[in-house]
Amino acid sequence: MAIHASPRVTEILAQKYVEPLRESGEFAHEIVESLRAYVDNQMNIPAAARSIPVHVNTLRYRLRRFEELTGCYLEDTSTVIEVSWVLEVFGRDL
Repeated sequence: MAIHASPRVTEILAQKYVEPLRESGEFAHEIVESLRAYVDNQMNIPAAARSIPVHVNTLRYRLRRFEELTGCYLEDTSTVIEVSWVLEVFGRDL
């Protein structure tokens, strides 16, 4: 409900997390897939890697690339909450 009631928050989060990914072209889709798996699997990297399926090192690389592009850290609870918000709004269309 908050997502639909707060379009300004969505806009801010899109600038923070979506725009930097767009620089990566097609690789952005792989980063998004990895983020979704990471969040959906309670930040458990081996489980997330199995769910997509990719090697754990591939998943780690993609997540690290996300952090580099956005300047955010996935160990930060606030980042995970905000990324979850963005994934909910944009789905697979980042």
